[in-house]
Amino acid sequence: IELQQFELKDRHLYLFGDIDNDMAYDIIKSINNIILKDKEICENNNKAIKTIFGDVVSNIMVHDKHISELNIPDVTVHIDSVGGFCYEGFAIYDALQRLNKHCKVNIIVTGTCMSMAIPVILSVPLEQRKCTKYTTFMIHQCSSFVSGKTSELEDEAKECKRLTDWVYDIIKDNTAITKDELIDNYDKRKDWIIDAEQAVENKIVLEIL
Repeated sequence: IELQQFELKDRHLYLFGDIDNDMAYDIIKSINNIILKDKEICENNNKAIKTIFGDVVSNIMVHDKHISELNIPDVTVHIDSVGGFCYEGFAIYDALQRLNKHCKVNIIVTGTCMSMAIPVILSVPLEQRKCTKYTTFMIHQCSSFVSGKTSELEDEAKECKRLTDWVYDIIKDNTAITKDELIDNYDKRKDWIIDAEQAVENKIVLEIL
């Protein structure tokens, strides 16, 4: 029996540069294409298996998945970003979480992982997050460049606080960094620079490559 193969060259995604609308569009489009193509391959392979083995195919089911579905290869995401827009970052975060439910997603960070790029890499479990030796991480509160009336500035400040809380919740829930450490960083309004070894200690990544 000849089954359709997955295209491994298409299973590397690159988040290099600012997190903005263009990056979010490209990454989410690529993720959707991977999932759709994988499902098509699995459906075609399962039809081929059923054609050959007939009713016996029911005996090669595991938790409602056929064998071909259990062999979906990993996706590797390469990240080098100083951050960017919060809304687009959360969109990428959600998309990577969805992809990780479909297949295993490994994230490799190189160069920089700062600001909104931090929650993006935390979209997958610790054992799937790694970095290179000279990677620099940075955590800080969300910022805005809005100008206008006092009421508008107050509304924008509330929105920045809401988004910062989301970022800090993701960090707190997926690393060894505590809520008190994040609150202290928020109160000081400082950029928290973290090197690769400290990133391992704080469980931002599992290991240095």
